Amino acid sequence: MIPGDNMDALLVNSRLRVCKEQVLHIRKRMPSLRGKVHVAVGQEVSPGDILGEGQTQVGFRTIHLTSELGVDPKQVARHLKPKIGQTIFQGELLAEGKYLFGMRKKLITSPVDGVVDCIDEEKGNLRLKLVPKPSKLISGVYGVVDALDEAKGDIIIRTLASVVYGILGSGREREGIIKIVGSAGDLISSKQITESMRGSIIVGGGMVLPEALQKSAACGVVGIISGGINAGDFKAMAGEVVKTVQQVWSDVGLTIMVTEGFGAIPIGEDIFPVLQQHNGKYAFLDGHQARLILPINDPSSMICIRKTRLPANTYTGGLPGAEAVDLKVGMTVRVVYSPALGFHGLVETIDKSLTALPSGIKSYMVGVSGRRQKIQVPYQNLEVIG
Repeated sequence: MIPGDNMDALLVNSRLRVCKEQVLHIRKRMPSLRGKVHVAVGQEVSPGDILGEGQTQVGFRTIHLTSELGVDPKQVARHLKPKIGQTIFQGELLAEGKYLFGMRKKLITSPVDGVVDCIDEEKGNLRLKLVPKPSKLISGVYGVVDALDEAKGDIIIRTLASVVYGILGSGREREGIIKIVGSAGDLISSKQITESMRGSIIVGGGMVLPEALQKSAACGVVGIISGGINAGDFKAMAGEVVKTVQQVWSDVGLTIMVTEGFGAIPIGEDIFPVLQQHNGKYAFLDGHQARLILPINDPSSMICIRKTRLPANTYTGGLPGAEAVDLKVGMTVRVVYSPALGFHGLVETIDKSLTALPSGIKSYMVGVSGRRQKIQVPYQNLEVIG
């Protein structure tokens, strides 16, 4: 609506941020296309059930032979004992050098089982491709198997879960245990990231600092949820392109979901309590869809799951679309522009006359009451969230 002399309906966006306890489909993906599925369509599963097993490629290991041997990068290949493409096991001789005018030898052994992949002659680094390891696919949820796609290795399970939607995200879908490492507005540094968080989805408050992102990836953290993020850090993760819909993001080995926007912004009061309730529990984080699925880990949920039927191919996800609604007193809203970006509260008053803003634009002002303060904002700066 463009304000005129008389106040008509004040139309603002309404967006779903938290959907509590709904029956939906989740996708479990086999470790490899050659994996073996152990379940059938229609079978009921529990969190500890093994859906299938296969082998996973666990990545690469880089050995800095130039610094280890003290030789020029172009001479590294001369000191390498196995051939490129050869399998080598942990403890086997990888490279041999000499020092003290050739009087003493320096032996470099392989730290892992792997295949000698390649040498970077400019930097003198050797890359080992790690040997695939057996892996079991655990259900993680109570549910019913609704579909199997053996070509893709997908298992679609109908389950009961709550869903949290963010503003934007990056990274493929990953699973892990929710671990809260700070309050809703904390800035998370590398000191708070430890090896014990391997395989976890950490909840990082108002912003995760760049060094914490790097250490998270190094420690094997699978995902991060934060209220805000530095725009430059996000662009680096998302392939230098920032869009919130219809975007194929890059994947850097770490999935992230931002709930509020760019900058240091606390996780919303509608979202953080939900995450606290699921602290220490299993979850599915999809950065491409900016969506977190929180399964209900209660055997009684099977009653609802059995009764509910879902159409085929409903596992698509995506950010829920915004719709225009008439702003009313009593609605729960969120401020979407500075200087009060991220502020949550209830609409207490709506002015019936126009107010001139510092920019010279006239708008209807809305009184919003939060937990600690009340503010006045133009109605265009609001979105309804509940």
